[in-house]
Order: sequence, then structure tokens, then C-alpha cells
Amino acid sequence: VTLFLFCLAIATAVLVWVGMGKNPIDSSLVAR
Repeated sequence: VTLFLFCLAIATAVLVWVGMGKNPIDSSLVAR
């Protein structure tokens, strides 16, 4: 479970980082 949450956290961080480079508003909507 811990490993799954760790991978999920990394995936979320990557999505947010990529989203910030393109469209911060869109990335925040995708996060929800």
C-alpha cells in the first residue's frame, strides 16, 4: 500500500509539474 501511495504521489507531482508548464488552471482542474 505504501509503495502504491508513493507511486501515486509521484504521478500526481509529474502531472502538476507538466500542467504548470502548459496551463496552471487546467492542471488544477485535472487534479480534482
